[in-house]
Amino acid sequence: MQPEQKIILFLFLLFAAQPLFGQESASPKVVGQVDAGIRSKVEEQIYSEILSKAKKGDPDAMTCLGSKYYFGHLVKQNYAESAKWYRKAAEQGHPFAQYQLGRLYASLQDHAEAVKWYQRAAYRGLALAQLHLGFLYKKGYYGLRQDPAAAAKWFRRAAVQGHRGAQRQLSLCYSLGQGVVQDYVQAYMWLSLAASAATEGDYYQDYPKDLDLLADRMTERQIAEAKKLAREWKPAKSSSRFSDRLCRGGGRKDGTQPR
Repeated sequence: MQPEQKIILFLFLLFAAQPLFGQESASPKVVGQVDAGIRSKVEEQIYSEILSKAKKGDPDAMTCLGSKYYFGHLVKQNYAESAKWYRKAAEQGHPFAQYQLGRLYASLQDHAEAVKWYQRAAYRGLALAQLHLGFLYKKGYYGLRQDPAAAAKWFRRAAVQGHRGAQRQLSLCYSLGQGVVQDYVQAYMWLSLAASAATEGDYYQDYPKDLDLLADRMTERQIAEAKKLAREWKPAKSSSRFSDRLCRGGGRKDGTQPR
């Protein structure tokens, strides 16, 4: 059985009780049809443009279309279609599509394939994939050997791009001396950067408490140095973003890197 067929079969069994794998999967006239709930001609034009470019092999458009099906934006949610378009883009080296394909393989419990696609996305610069790979090395999941140094390396690659989740993880590495030499100045700096980018909707809200705990272990001079480093820090340019012009027009901007 081909990899894409394995994904589709699994998702079919998983979601068989839901309407998204009912008649629309059986009829090619319905798969790809714009959701009846679309209200504006502008949105319909956006979808048509994405579909046209995707069929011509544009990797950004294929990734965008995969996300539309994955999240159910402008089309009826359809994980089989999402997997199909993500794979087409992933095989062309599209990092976000590679990451999403890794997630689908993880849901299949095919950890070797999941790690393969996470690694490909991470090496192409996707901060979200780098953070995810860092966690796998930190915990020793998915058949990877537990490796604190590798975890810290991947957290750093995502952190320098401004990913606050990775910045918090890197801060923890420096605070505990896991995979790096213990350094409270670096720990405070990275945690300060993560805290400055936090929003009310974040699942993690203990930044002030954690900063106070770090400060208790530091001298005033060290705290001042860490704050200075945080003020002067600038994020590295990410090479993993893809043009989301086609994905605009309301809803999620597919392909961006969630924090």
